[in-house]
Amino acid sequence: MSEPYVQLPLHHCLLQTEVKPHKVGITLLEDSLKGHINIKGNALDDEFQAAVNKAFGVGLPGEPLSFTSRDKVTIYWLAPDEWLAIVDYSQLATKQHAFLGHYAGHCSVVDVSGGQTLLLLSGDAVQQLLQKACVYDVHPDCFPVGKCVQTNFAKATALIAKRSAQQYELVIRRSFADYIYYWLADAACEYGFSAQAVSD
Repeated sequence: MSEPYVQLPLHHCLLQTEVKPHKVGITLLEDSLKGHINIKGNALDDEFQAAVNKAFGVGLPGEPLSFTSRDKVTIYWLAPDEWLAIVDYSQLATKQHAFLGHYAGHCSVVDVSGGQTLLLLSGDAVQQLLQKACVYDVHPDCFPVGKCVQTNFAKATALIAKRSAQQYELVIRRSFADYIYYWLADAACEYGFSAQAVSD
């Protein structure tokens, strides 16, 4: 049986992007198709914690507003009892079933892949761009590497995670993808802007 044909939300936008290599202060990448899994449960339950670790290969974030990563799996803190796991799409069902096989307690594990996409923002001017987009203070003193927040973003919403000094991840709703892309392209034009899709 053949694999279903799937396009990323920004496929048509990225085909039209003009790259200006002589001046690129912001690069936007839409990551390859990912599995997005919303997890809810009791973080104080050792069995729940252990089941997440066994199924996903990485533990839940130990601190609020943080994330953990290992072997192409990232788990973001959303609330005291809620997290977002992003995995390779090919592993989506495997990870879900593995977790449910390890844990029989009260929890929720929901595939939300169809409603979200993952963007990678990087470059010398990425902090300045984010300062235009959201009211959350992204200064390094307030937003160190390893932090993530859910906040208003260009009159929409996003989960923002800081991977390094010049690289951030944005998890956005699919319905806002076009709007956020064109907002970013316009806001980044003074720095130089390029965009593309990437695959594993």
